[in-house]
Amino acid sequence: MVVNTAQTFARTSDTSSAADAPTPLSSYRWYVLAVLVLVYACHYLDRTVVSVVLEAVKQEFSLSDGQLGLLSGLIYGISFAIAGIPLGVLIDRVNRKKLLSGLLLIWSLLTTLSGLAQSFVNLLLARVGVGAAEAGGSPTAMSIISDTFPRHERATAMGIFFLSGPIGFVASFALGGWIVAEYGWRAAFFAAGIPGILLAVLIFTTVREPARGAYDPETAHQQNSAPTYAETLKLIVRRRSLLFLMLAALFSSSVQASFLAWVVPFFMRLHDMNVTEAGTNVALAIGVFGAISTPFAGWLADRIGKRDPRRMLWFVGTATALVVPVGLALVLTPSTSAAVVLLMLMNVLMQMWLGASYGLTLSLAPSRMRGMSTATLQVANNLIGAGLAPFLVGVLSDWYGGSDSLRWALATLLIVDLAAAACYFLATRTLRSDLQQFSVS
Repeated sequence: MVVNTAQTFARTSDTSSAADAPTPLSSYRWYVLAVLVLVYACHYLDRTVVSVVLEAVKQEFSLSDGQLGLLSGLIYGISFAIAGIPLGVLIDRVNRKKLLSGLLLIWSLLTTLSGLAQSFVNLLLARVGVGAAEAGGSPTAMSIISDTFPRHERATAMGIFFLSGPIGFVASFALGGWIVAEYGWRAAFFAAGIPGILLAVLIFTTVREPARGAYDPETAHQQNSAPTYAETLKLIVRRRSLLFLMLAALFSSSVQASFLAWVVPFFMRLHDMNVTEAGTNVALAIGVFGAISTPFAGWLADRIGKRDPRRMLWFVGTATALVVPVGLALVLTPSTSAAVVLLMLMNVLMQMWLGASYGLTLSLAPSRMRGMSTATLQVANNLIGAGLAPFLVGVLSDWYGGSDSLRWALATLLIVDLAAAACYFLATRTLRSDLQQFSVS
């Protein structure tokens, strides 16, 4: 049944109780989206602030690049993966706004406590907790968005949602770099954790739990029937466009996360910038240009795919393939100015996949499976993309050796984006038929 958002009231789903709540209308749904943007901005801030402090932490604790890769990526990704699936199960069963506010409070407190670490092991343990709590953040937010916006607006909504990335990056790299330079790396963790604590209270007190499946033509039994994880995996494998879409997103996130983890050390080592200069340039290239390109990419994907959704993936696949030559030019150029400009262009291209990939993932998965579907994608993206890939860059850098080792490690990783582009194109082969099997308004 199609739900008229201007006239219909829905019932809130909770495991312990059910309360009437209105379907999100006009300004309220945009308020919810704005709050979720801020939540995910805190997610990015708390996740990426470690990249800003890497060089300072390396000096204080005498660490190798492999250890830095473990700290900035792999240990976070492993804990994210372990917690991701159980949290995905919870998302499809419990009150999502309560779950989100609780998780945000936990990871923000642990980020603040990272500033008190007295050893490398202390930092690793704190990052384990941050990764585990953040595993449920974005899938919960995406599940709420899917019940707040209909299919034809989801790529736009997801593009706006991922505006959180640039916001978090600006705060992390620009403000974080300045804080590290002026007050030390511990203060950067304190500053990163506090906003999330305040935002958790705002979510709990002002956001209502939306009705599940409000825009989907599923039966009441389907909407209230929580699936097993095995059922969700079978759906992903059977629905080939969804499988290839998830693989493409995984490969795309691997390249994106690795550059985000290592770009500050890259500019400091190979272009002789200090931490403030590197943080400011990265914030400009990734934060400001990302803030423009991310919501625009989601809006454009919706428009391109309005008549034929396959065009959306052709567009994203082409942009992803172009990341490779631009990225190679970035890591190989001896010019600092050219490197900054190329980082801006590369970041614009790397943002194109976000809105379309997650918007189509939400549309291809039934409402009762969206928590686990997006959690599965996020687990893969964080375990391999944000976890293993940055770690491998550190290992490759140690293996290559020499003053240019990080340059060649990043250049090697760019090959992965060719696989991402191929998967986007493969997903187009069954996309229309898969969407027809599960048509949503």
